[in-house]
Amino acid sequence: VMVRGAKYGVRVVGPDREPISGAAVSAAKIEQHGVAGMWGWDNSRELARGKTGADGMYALGALPIGSIALTVEHDGFAVHREQLEVVDHTPVEHLVVLSRGGAIEGRVLGPDEEPVAGARVFTEHREARTDAEGRYRIELVGAGPAKVRAEHADFGPGYFGANIGWDEPVPVHVVVGETIPEVDVHLGAAAWVVGRVVDQNGAPVAGVYVSAPVWGAYMLKDDFETREDGRFVAGPYHVSDPAELHLYLRKEGYITKQPAPRTVKRGERVDVGTIELTTSPPIVGRVVDSDGEPVAGVFVHMRPHSAGSGSESDADGRFELHVAISQKV
Repeated sequence: VMVRGAKYGVRVVGPDREPISGAAVSAAKIEQHGVAGMWGWDNSRELARGKTGADGMYALGALPIGSIALTVEHDGFAVHREQLEVVDHTPVEHLVVLSRGGAIEGRVLGPDEEPVAGARVFTEHREARTDAEGRYRIELVGAGPAKVRAEHADFGPGYFGANIGWDEPVPVHVVVGETIPEVDVHLGAAAWVVGRVVDQNGAPVAGVYVSAPVWGAYMLKDDFETREDGRFVAGPYHVSDPAELHLYLRKEGYITKQPAPRTVKRGERVDVGTIELTTSPPIVGRVVDSDGEPVAGVFVHMRPHSAGSGSESDADGRFELHVAISQKV
């Protein structure tokens, strides 16, 4: 859409052309970076955000010349997104017509072709949950191409028309007022990683931060914590081909460990066994002023700050730091 103007207003109406009050409007400047013809990426910088009044109007204010990403949302309508090109400084009132969009429905099936209940199914802006028969229906989906993805805590996630991995998902084309049927999503067998963390005396260590990314796999999250018994369960992972697990364990007051990489296969439960963390010696010191007098209440921490929580000096100026010291093994 080519528009002319910098002092910009948006008027939002429904399919009946009646103004819509309370629609959320946001505008962001699209900024391109990189080397032309070789590589690059786009960033967006928010310029304005607010809601329409009773007349359906919202004043975005003075927008800079260039590409602007406009988003309009309101309950009961499909999310409206478009890219505007501001080419000069002529005032503009831009009309946005919201629609009810279309719908997508289908089933979510597991590796054994059995229905998966309680799966989360979603497009870019809308989502639904599957029922006991694995069926779902997503409404108010904007017109145009939409990629449908499903996730469940017991399976590897999946897209409609493709396995997550190197396969390209197949978008469905949504038409206003129509339902796209039989958009079935197949979830793969999940891979899991389990283990236990103890200290040098064999006692379980709770609250250890466990980063467990699997290179070459899709995962809902890759950071976990050990329980009171020192055990952790990482996953689920969707693995298309044998992939490489990289563990990183850290807790304040212990020496950080990074065990050797392990291979993970689809549907496999990898037990990394017991991992021992060794307590790190505290760093102690004293804060004084230029006259050698102790200074209380000074916050002392390591750089980077994430290496430990830091501490304050006491009445005698003394402090004690318990930090995570890195060690690759």
